[in-house]
Amino acid sequence: MCSSDLDVDAWVPFLGDLGQQAGDRNLGKDYLPSNALQPQSVSMRTARLTVAGKELHDVVLGATRIGEFWNANIDSREVQGFFSWRSALPGQPIGTLTARFNKLEIPRSRVLEFENLLDAAPADLPALDILADNFVLFEHPLGQLELKATNSVNQARPGWRLDTLRIRNPAASFDATGSWAPSAVAGVRPTRLTFDLRSEEHTSELQSPDHLV
Repeated sequence: MCSSDLDVDAWVPFLGDLGQQAGDRNLGKDYLPSNALQPQSVSMRTARLTVAGKELHDVVLGATRIGEFWNANIDSREVQGFFSWRSALPGQPIGTLTARFNKLEIPRSRVLEFENLLDAAPADLPALDILADNFVLFEHPLGQLELKATNSVNQARPGWRLDTLRIRNPAASFDATGSWAPSAVAGVRPTRLTFDLRSEEHTSELQSPDHLV
């Protein structure tokens, strides 16, 4: 598939509705409606790709699916490497994204997108297992990134746990763990973060207050 502009998000409701309609037919107990119209493989080249509300540019992507498991390779201006997506297992609110990137860049123009992401319910955030050899944030190369996060299975108080956040470069290292849960107060995101920042000059450790706005 070649296109100058491809919006994956625009197709999701359409495919979901048709998949549910197909699932209403007697296709067997093992039939998964979510797979009804999903392709087995995808190959695309596009100048702009919109997926999950994010835009990627100059994209070349190849992906294959086995059941509820996707594997993909991507080369774009912002992201280069491979990733996999596994749909939610029993007890999980949402699936898992595993990625091994040569490059991961978050430009300054995407700040609002990430602020909106933090306003989402924790159950809407996938489990993450991400490694990036070259992490660039706001045009600043920060080095190697490791990120692991999971959803809480406690339905009474859902939360998102940051198991590992690690950044390494020749000048410094940053390690953090923490948790985040929704609040009854609008605009407030109770957060607990413990981090360790080390550089050639000094070492510092700080545990944040339980509640940050």
